[in-house]
Amino acid sequence: MFTCGKFFALTLSLHFSKEILGFVDSNNRDIEFTSIRMEGVQYNNYASYNITQVFTNTSNNASDISYYFPNDSEYCSYDCLFIVDGKKIKPQLRSKEEAKKEYNEAKQQGHHVIHGEMIGNGLNRFNLGNLPAKKVAEVHLKVSLLADLDKNSLFYKIPLTVAYQSGVKTSLSSIGIKDFKFSTKIITNHDIKEATINVKNCKSVIETRTAFFELSSIPTEDCIIIKTVFSEDNLNFAVSSDNYIAISTYPNFESKDKTNSEFYFLVDQSGSMAGSRITKAKEALKFFLQSLPVGCRYAIYGFGSNYVTHIPPSDYNNETFKYSMKVVERIKAVLGGTEIYQPLEYIINTKSKEGYAKQVFVLTD
Repeated sequence: MFTCGKFFALTLSLHFSKEILGFVDSNNRDIEFTSIRMEGVQYNNYASYNITQVFTNTSNNASDISYYFPNDSEYCSYDCLFIVDGKKIKPQLRSKEEAKKEYNEAKQQGHHVIHGEMIGNGLNRFNLGNLPAKKVAEVHLKVSLLADLDKNSLFYKIPLTVAYQSGVKTSLSSIGIKDFKFSTKIITNHDIKEATINVKNCKSVIETRTAFFELSSIPTEDCIIIKTVFSEDNLNFAVSSDNYIAISTYPNFESKDKTNSEFYFLVDQSGSMAGSRITKAKEALKFFLQSLPVGCRYAIYGFGSNYVTHIPPSDYNNETFKYSMKVVERIKAVLGGTEIYQPLEYIINTKSKEGYAKQVFVLTD
């Protein structure tokens, strides 16, 4: 939990029907989402972004806003800054109870107040209380991440919508953002064979050891995926800053059998899992699905007195991921007793696709 200044409280989590990167005003729809700017740089396998979002209370009254921001399990978010009516607000860490109390007291006194929290499932939320009429609010965030290695390439994704974290198809264009800017520069000490980005209408400049992407139109995709393919296979990286250095090395251990992974998830849906237990199991399953590696396969089963197949063994891609997230939302603790032997026997006896090694995860209380 955090507090901001003398009259500001911040705890860390946004809302526009949970569909977009941005906000929703729960009491007043006269909130104008003005712009989003994302500026990044990738040094070898380390990427850092400055994200700025601007919105305006166009009504004649002070308004309360709940603002959700999509996060990712690979992200490190830091250095939040809020600018309300030209005043800079820097969050300060507080206990949950203290921050909530300070938020409520300051809001009742009519002060501009911010309260935020991490709510899980890849979402951060900020509650902005008493945003003045006709005033502009800016949200500045910094995020850092390490790109994933896939053979001779690096890749990472940037969620653009809250719905992406739940596997729901949507678009930033549906909320009428007037200005969207995205740019990133790639700098590496290895020769670049290819650099790609998944969004349309993006300008690009690819050179031997640098690449640049720039987008000035609102993307229709739910996330931005950037991939850099190198000419050589043995990749080692070093990134230095402020008298520190981070070295990443990826040794290649040869083995007789080169296999990919096939992940089997078995969820306890017995009656004893009702309430918060099944909710936590579903949250854990969503986290697993968001973290699966490219090129793997997976399946989802539920068990109780009997067992059911939610997702048969499938290739992991963007479409199957979105569908699976919808399926997970429908999972309930309605299968009676707890008989795990038969579903485990079935999974173990199910033949994996050639070249894939089976891994089984049981989610229970």
